[in-house]
Amino acid sequence: MKKRNLLNILGFLIGILGIALSVYYYELSKREKDPTFIIDPIKFEILKSSSTHLAPIKILTLNGDEIKRDVTSLTFYFWNKGKEPIRPVDLLTNINFILSNNAKIIDFKILKRSRDVCKINLFKHNSDTLRLDFKILEENDGFTGQVIFEGPETTQLNIATDIVGVKSISGFAASNYFLLGKTIANILLGIVTIFVMFILLAITSPSKDPPIVELKHTKKYQEDEEFRKKVDAIDQLQSDQNKLWSTVHDLENNADDENEKIKADLRLKRLVNIGIFIGVVIVISILIFAWHNTREEIENNPINYIPDSIRPK
Repeated sequence: MKKRNLLNILGFLIGILGIALSVYYYELSKREKDPTFIIDPIKFEILKSSSTHLAPIKILTLNGDEIKRDVTSLTFYFWNKGKEPIRPVDLLTNINFILSNNAKIIDFKILKRSRDVCKINLFKHNSDTLRLDFKILEENDGFTGQVIFEGPETTQLNIATDIVGVKSISGFAASNYFLLGKTIANILLGIVTIFVMFILLAITSPSKDPPIVELKHTKKYQEDEEFRKKVDAIDQLQSDQNKLWSTVHDLENNADDENEKIKADLRLKRLVNIGIFIGVVIVISILIFAWHNTREEIENNPINYIPDSIRPK
C-alpha cells in the first residue's frame, strides 16, 4: 500500500476522532436546565393484603384509616443535571409527584438532599400527590425521596410539571457528554483489546522455515559430513532452479511488464478504495453499536449514574 493511501486513511480516522471530540466538548460546555427524574427499579413490599385479609386484626394508618391493600415502599431521585440553574420563578406549574392506580400515600420522607442552602422540601398535596418546594437547583442539586403507599405493587410514581426552557423531564441518569465519553472509551478499549490479541497471536504463532533450512538446523547436519554434503547439494540445486525459472520467466514476460504494472496499480487502487469504504462502514457500525449498548447499560442501571450529591450513604 502506498504512503499516500496510508496518509489518506490516517487523515480519515483523525477526522472521525476530531468530530467525536468536537461533539463531546460541545455537550460539555452546553448550558441548559435538565431536570431528571429516576425511580429505583427495586421496590420493597411491606405488607401483602392477601396474607392478612383473613387475620382477626385490623391494620391502621397514623390517622386511623384501615389499610386494605398492599403496602409498598418506593425510592425515587430528582435533580438538575444541567449547568443552568432552576429557580421557582422558572416553574409554570408546580413540580408534583403523582401515584398511579388510585394509590394512597401513607408516609414519605427525603433520604438525602444535595445542599441545605437549596431549601428542598416535600409536602403532601393530596392523597396521591407529593409537591416539591425549593429555593434553587444548580447542577447536581436535588434529592432522594422515599414514599410508602397503599395500592397495587404495579403502582408507578409519575412527575408532572412545566418549566421554562425545558421540553421534557429527562429519565436518563447520565448526561449526553458522559454517554459520548463512555462510548468513545468503550470503542478505544475494544480497539486496544483487538490490537493486543493480534500482537499475542503474532508472538505465539510458530514460524515455518523452509525444509532445507530446517535440515540445516538438525544435529545430524552438524555431525554427519556425508549428510551435510547432500543437503548442501539439494540447496544449491533448488537455488539454481529458482534462478533459471526467474530468468525464463523474465524473458517470456519482459514485453508485458509495463502493462502488468499498470494493471496491478489499478487493482491496488480499487482494493484500497473498497477497503476504505468497508472501513468507513465498519467504523460507523461500531460507533452506532457502541452508542446503543452504552446507552442501554446506563438505562438498565440508572442508580449507578445518579450524582453523589444526592446518593444516600
